[in-house]
Amino acid sequence: MEKNSISIKVIFDKNTYLISNDSPNFDDIIKFVIENPDFELDKLKIECSEENFDDETFKAALIESLTEIKDKLKIEKEKYDNLLKAINE
Repeated sequence: MEKNSISIKVIFDKNTYLISNDSPNFDDIIKFVIENPDFELDKLKIECSEENFDDETFKAALIESLTEIKDKLKIEKEKYDNLLKAINE
C-alpha cells in the first residue's frame, strides 16, 4: 500500500514554512518563534490541500507546542538574567 504524502503550509504573516508528514521538520518554525517572541501565535495560518486534513486541530496542537517552548525560554531567560544580576552585585 502506497503512503500518501501530505504537505502542510504553516504561515506566519509573510513567512511560509512547508512541512510534510514523511519528513516533518519544525526547526525553521521553532527558529522563527524564538526570533520573533512577540508574534501572536493565534495569528498563524495552516493550509493543506488534503481534503481530510484537520487544519484547526493541527493548528491548536502546534500553538500549544510552540507556547510551551516560548514559556520554557522565558523561564530560562529569567534565570539567566537573575544570575547575571547576582554576579554583578
